[in-house]
Amino acid sequence: RQRIAMREAGVPEYTASERAYARRFKETFDLAGQLSDIPLPVRDKARLAQSIRESELCDYYVETDHSDRCEMGSTDVGDVSWVTPTVTANLNCFSYGAGAHSWQWVAQGKSSIAMKGLLHAGKVIARTAEKLLENPELLVKARKEFETRLGGETYKCLIPEDVKPHYFD
Repeated sequence: RQRIAMREAGVPEYTASERAYARRFKETFDLAGQLSDIPLPVRDKARLAQSIRESELCDYYVETDHSDRCEMGSTDVGDVSWVTPTVTANLNCFSYGAGAHSWQWVAQGKSSIAMKGLLHAGKVIARTAEKLLENPELLVKARKEFETRLGGETYKCLIPEDVKPHYFD
């Protein structure tokens, strides 16, 4: 349902000044590096490569194929995904080339481009939730698939129970 919600939401429109801003960041990255980082599940890699060459921002919905392949990344949802079905959505908040944890990524984090991406993500999440509420059988199906994938394996937190989070007064 999330793919449907993402298609329905479309993509944000960017102003000429936002594009110029993003272009300055994109130019700090090697094009070959950007082209070598196209994720495997992307259906039309040639179209994405063309967009990377010609634009500073991803401004179209990139179709991907479902995959059981685990791609590396970091997220705080890892533990949650052992307990309930989860989904990941990737939405544009930065120029092409701005890899996670780079100075370019951080520098663009308060830009209008990032804010548009954040608000757009909220719309997609809300629409996905709405679709699941309208079709509760999808939740049952997701739970069944989740349990099948786990195959009886259960979650065990690696943090000992007696370890408490640090806090400061």
